[in-house]
Amino acid sequence: MVVEAKSITVQYKGKKYPVFKDLDIEVEKGAFFVLTGESGSGKSTLLATLGGYLTANSGSVLYQGEDTKQWNKKKWADVHGNEISYLPQSNLFLPYDTVLDNILLPYRFQKKKDLEQLKEQANEWLDQFGIKELAKYYPHELSGGEQKRAALVRAILQKPKLLLADEPTTGLDNETGEVVAKALKELALQGTSIIVGTHDACVEKYKTDGHHLDIIKSYR
Repeated sequence: MVVEAKSITVQYKGKKYPVFKDLDIEVEKGAFFVLTGESGSGKSTLLATLGGYLTANSGSVLYQGEDTKQWNKKKWADVHGNEISYLPQSNLFLPYDTVLDNILLPYRFQKKKDLEQLKEQANEWLDQFGIKELAKYYPHELSGGEQKRAALVRAILQKPKLLLADEPTTGLDNETGEVVAKALKELALQGTSIIVGTHDACVEKYKTDGHHLDIIKSYR
């Protein structure tokens, strides 16, 4: 397994009820794993927990068989820099850098990365997503959907072992959403494990596995 959740519970401070409780999930290498559920059911929280951006109150998250509770900040930084990518719902860009510079920014601090090769690959992905001509634009000059596609290019550029994508097709028209979903499926076929939180049927139809999150009504 690439990532496993074993009886994890997450409850935010000051909240009466947990987001989810004693949850188990297993995601294999190359899986296209889709999380569904109503708004507020915990999809974003689960993605962040599986990726190590949020710590569960109890239970364990295993990454490639290792219990991540034992990892220090340096270990997490290395894994996040080289193996796990996260695409949040919000598109986070530096306003005074071009789209291409924003895409390449995380990789400029990694000496082992060939920036010229990454630049070429970034342009190829931008072209595939229909926004290559926007590479030299600034974030405020792009629509929300265009920013979403640019953020996805940044997330997949390193060909991560695990990609966590929160609503990757939000704000996209049906045709573009289909292009993005197919690109994610192709990435999974190449060995990347992909976990997507979504309401979008065009993404869900490509899944190889999945999990539906329900608000636990018995808590209420």
